[in-house]
Order: sequence, then C-alpha cells, then structure tokens
Amino acid sequence: LINYLALLGWSPGDDREIMSLDEMIEAFTLDRVGRTPARFDLTKLAWMNGEYLRSLPTERVMEVMDQWLEVADSALAAIPRGHRQALFEMYRPRVSTLAEIEQQGWFFLARPTEWVEKAVKKHIRKGGGAEHLAAARERLAALETWDAPAIEEAVRELSEARTVRMGKVAQPLCIAVSGGPVSPAIGETLAFLGQGEVLERIDACLASL
Repeated sequence: LINYLALLGWSPGDDREIMSLDEMIEAFTLDRVGRTPARFDLTKLAWMNGEYLRSLPTERVMEVMDQWLEVADSALAAIPRGHRQALFEMYRPRVSTLAEIEQQGWFFLARPTEWVEKAVKKHIRKGGGAEHLAAARERLAALETWDAPAIEEAVRELSEARTVRMGKVAQPLCIAVSGGPVSPAIGETLAFLGQGEVLERIDACLASL
C-alpha cells in the first residue's frame, strides 16, 4: 500500500514501480509531484500486490496469511497450515491476493458436484475423452508412488500408449477432479488431492456422463 500510494501523483523519474520505502525516500523530490489529480486504480493495486506476493519468502507469506485468516471468512482456515502453504506455492504465479487462492482453487477444498458442460462436451464426450479418462483412472489406481513426478509420468506413458497428445489425457483428468478445464499442473493437482480422492472424483465424473 505504501508503495502504491507513493506513486499516486509522483514518479521516481524512471520506470521503477516496485520500490522499498528506503528507495522511495532516496528518489523523492517535489519537482516530480504532478499537478494532475491522481486516480486510485484497484486493478493496478492488485497487480502490485501480486508482485509482492511472488517476491516474498514463503514463510513470510504464511505469516501474513495467518493474520489475514484471523479476520477473513475463508475456507482456507479449515485446512492444515502445510496444505495452505502447498496451495499457495501452486497458485503463487497466478494470484494477486490471498483471497484469489480460494477463489481459483476452491475445488481443492470441496469436491465438485457438477462439471462445466462446455468443457465436458469438448474434452470428454468427444474425441475419446471418456475412454482416456477411464484408462487414466485404471493407471492411476495402480500407482504405488503418489507424487507429482510419478503422476505426470503415468499420464505421459498412457498418452503415448494411446498415441495421443498428453493433453488428451490430462484435460479430461483436470475436468474430472476440478469441475472445469483450468487447474495447476495435473501432477501437482492430483498429488495434493490424494489418490483415493482423485479416483472417487473420476468415478463421479464418469457416472455423470
């Protein structure tokens, strides 16, 4: 907030936007204060907040998240801190605020009960998607090691065995477990959810077809 507010009506004279307090103090001169009324841009503020989230050490972000959860009405408060940290690391490149972690990753906190029909029609009902999903379910059920590299390798091997691009297998999986076509990397997503939960979500999706 200090960084953003300092740039309302003032410029350091170069292209810098992310600046520490010491840097702003050093660069500040009255002759760079503009006469034009400043405009408070929430989109710009959110962008800057995202830049800070990506640059801060993870432990510092977790401290801030703990403080935020004391006053925020968020489902993230109900999961262990280690799980919150894992979610943050997955969403760090794509969120601007802590609240967006829950907004974008809601399916990590609650099992989908319906699936985006447009995505289902495009990726599961057509092009053999349902068959790829059923085959992926069988391959994943047989995995003895359940982590992101093992899952991604299993998906890759299955796509090669079925002579299709990896996305033809990964996209139906993404839809089945998340309810829609967008999630973090499929290996990270499935590893976080756990083997049993993933298999049950795939079964529920297939049963809905």
